[in-house]
Amino acid sequence: MLDRSNINEILDGLALSDEEFRAIGEELIADGLAEVSETGAFQLTTPFCVSAE
Repeated sequence: MLDRSNINEILDGLALSDEEFRAIGEELIADGLAEVSETGAFQLTTPFCVSAE
């Protein structure tokens, strides 16, 4: 799960810019593999990823 508290750390670790992450995230959402929660957190929705909420 990616949210405001960890976005910079995760993007830095992946060596992605905000624009690159946005493009990837939009594709994942369009393919039904990710979603943005009510709290604004980005999370994968694949069977291998379990939500901590």
